[in-house]
Amino acid sequence: MVVERLNIVGEDHEESRDRRILERQFSAATTLSANYWQEAEFLDLNQAVGSRKPRSGPARSAGADLMEFRAVHGAALLLGAYEKMTKKAQEVVANPTGAAVQGFIDVQIPAFVAIRDNINRRWRPSETDAVNQAVQAVYDTAQRVCQSYLNGINGATADKKLANTKILADNATILRSLVPPMAKVVGFPEPPDNDAAVLAKNMREERSKFMGLAAGLSKETGVWKVGELHIVDLLSGAVKIDTSRINIVTQDTFNAELKAWQARLTK
Repeated sequence: MVVERLNIVGEDHEESRDRRILERQFSAATTLSANYWQEAEFLDLNQAVGSRKPRSGPARSAGADLMEFRAVHGAALLLGAYEKMTKKAQEVVANPTGAAVQGFIDVQIPAFVAIRDNINRRWRPSETDAVNQAVQAVYDTAQRVCQSYLNGINGATADKKLANTKILADNATILRSLVPPMAKVVGFPEPPDNDAAVLAKNMREERSKFMGLAAGLSKETGVWKVGELHIVDLLSGAVKIDTSRINIVTQDTFNAELKAWQARLTK
């Protein structure tokens, strides 16, 4: 990282969450700036220009990482996680054993719920009601599907658990109907086969673009931490921005510099 510039730095959100204080200390010592923003904290330069209102209203995100794209991105990732879970269900149904079914119940369902809850924490209602409604529909539907499955296996026999797992496996793409409404409210065409992964990629790249534009126009210095895939987008040219006033740092580079800094402190 460098001084007197805005460093956009990649991270794994879970890794950085557990060492946030340390990262702030390291960033301040390295860049000589106390500025340190988490992904959704860096403000949109346009929020206070002339009579323009903040994009997302008072007490909501006015960040450069637009909440509309952020919310749809997360919901699309959740749909992708649902389909991965149902593929695991298909594997169990193809080779059914009591242990396999119970393993799916004990491992895959809690893992999906954890992913859902983690993604859900990363968005807030935006100023665009249509976006909020389309995104909330994904979470509500995912909740209903999971609860229906859990209700079906609660206290059930092994055969009944397998039957309910087969129902889940047979409905792998049932939530794809939720993709077109989300694509529409953010101005994107329906993905082929209503594939949530395509929409998720589109939203990630849009977020990366707006992050890069905000950073390039900003006169701030310090560190802005964002997901590593946004760094990949910025470095690969997938999104076109002016990088002359910013310093882009990968997660690996940041981690190596952090480790070296810690080593110097202990000498």
